[in-house]
Amino acid sequence: MLRVCRGRWGRGLVSLMLLFVLVSCVRSREDPPRVSPFDIRVVSRGEVEVVCAPPGSGEQPRTEAPDVRYSTSPVTAGTWNDARAIGPWLPVIVNGTPKLQASLRGLPPTLHYLAAKTCGQVFASLSPAATVLPLRETILHGRRGGHYFGHALALVGDVNGDGYGDLLVGAPWSDEGLEGRRPAHVRWVRGLLRRLGITLHGTKAGAAYLFLGGPKGPASTPAWVLLGKAEGDFLGSVVAGVGDLNGDGYADFAVGIPGFDTELRNEGAVAIYFGRRGPLPSEPDLRLVGRTRDESFGSAIAGGDLNGDGYADLVVGAPGSNLGQVNGGAVSVFYGGPRGLSTSPGTVLIGKTLDGLFGSAVAAVGDVNWDGYGDLLVGAYEGVADPTAAGAVYLYYGGPRGLSPTPALVLRGRKGGEQFGSALAALGDVNGDGFSDFAVGARKNDDAGEDAGAVFIYHSARGGPSPEPRAILRGPAPGGQFGAALAGVGDLNGDGYADLLVGAFNAGGAGQGAVFLYVGGAKGLGEKSALELHGRHPGAHFGRAVVGGADLDGDKQLDFAVGSEGERARGREAGAAFVRY
Repeated sequence: MLRVCRGRWGRGLVSLMLLFVLVSCVRSREDPPRVSPFDIRVVSRGEVEVVCAPPGSGEQPRTEAPDVRYSTSPVTAGTWNDARAIGPWLPVIVNGTPKLQASLRGLPPTLHYLAAKTCGQVFASLSPAATVLPLRETILHGRRGGHYFGHALALVGDVNGDGYGDLLVGAPWSDEGLEGRRPAHVRWVRGLLRRLGITLHGTKAGAAYLFLGGPKGPASTPAWVLLGKAEGDFLGSVVAGVGDLNGDGYADFAVGIPGFDTELRNEGAVAIYFGRRGPLPSEPDLRLVGRTRDESFGSAIAGGDLNGDGYADLVVGAPGSNLGQVNGGAVSVFYGGPRGLSTSPGTVLIGKTLDGLFGSAVAAVGDVNWDGYGDLLVGAYEGVADPTAAGAVYLYYGGPRGLSPTPALVLRGRKGGEQFGSALAALGDVNGDGFSDFAVGARKNDDAGEDAGAVFIYHSARGGPSPEPRAILRGPAPGGQFGAALAGVGDLNGDGYADLLVGAFNAGGAGQGAVFLYVGGAKGLGEKSALELHGRHPGAHFGRAVVGGADLDGDKQLDFAVGSEGERARGREAGAAFVRY
């Protein structure tokens, strides 16, 4: 028999119980389910499959159809009736468990938002994957374990003039170029170890692979391969589409070899290939080599028209250069023309900070001050010798004679060690005001936890961008290194505003990695990601590289790719590139 408590203490206890019940009811109506009962995947281009595990008890799960709807704009209580219902739901058995399955077919390649009606009138997003981009996916795999294929990616434009964009992938730890030089008994032993499943990390000679686009997306095998010829070359640690350097109508590209040696050591080099019909040569059309020891020339590469002559220009970072200070860094600009590039730089920008690593990142960001000339960002993330250094980014304006030697704007990190400027990206116009915007990564920013990372968004205007960021995107959890990779991907969702991909290769607690898509709007990029993609296993480092903004299959829709250097389908750390188109 329950005895009701009387007096002040009794009334307090009853009030406390009523408050607990009230709070529990409110929370049950507001909090979405922690574990989603839905599994959502893109089956093929334009088709999405949704599988529901209906809640139930014991061996008799309920099988009533869930109320799930979708739209090309976020589904809320106010827009619920305007969203389309998913159905019909068909009963299926998955691994011995009764479930329900429905398919959405014929979806255009824009973002779709899915939501479920739960707890009466509360509407909950189904899961991080409930924002769906119904695009086909092709996975390109590294050839062997330990090669780190996908460490670098570039959508390089139409190299061979067939009307489709092409994809360049770097594998900087590859040893394919040295395989034939090893004695026969060494090759036999290494082959045996691989057959036994033992990963042999490459000699860091490196490799780069060009995959041609086509009506069915990127080819599964490379049309061209460039192999490093010496240990420690790190060929393919940087790859870049650089536009049309010689005005012949074909897209050109460059491959960084920052560990390249001649008479010196680690002066670095860049291999440049001009596009053409027919096969590409095995040797580069032009090789540019660093001028001083340990300058790591080729650690960063970009291309854009900086002097308004209609030809793309080549920008190369050498963060180890000592021209100004020890490890102060330097950036060389080679101007394009009808005969291609000169072997001598037309402009050299010199870092003036000790251990500043000026030139560790570069990005041609378009015309940010509306003077008719393309402009350049240079990152100097600092902090090698001084852990309190926060990093800096320098903006240089283009002009009829090329880049100004003096920066028009210097942006500085806010906290020591955050590596502000370690990644840069031209975004296009994210807020529809007609000006080019850009993003700066600080992958070790601690605002959301140690090494959670952050991305700073800058909007441009007539006269140049503001020195204060318009928005700051922060990593979702400590350790993820959100912002280690950035890519402006154009207008992926068809709303007229440019979008941004952010890589966090160490997200997930065990290096699984993740990529986040932020979509533009009248106020700029939203603070919450519209789409999240995650690595397939611990150590995958999904998001080490991200690229977008080109059309690989000729459907006039923009595509993107994500590098996962630790993907192990072909061996531990063989790597892979995930292409969505």
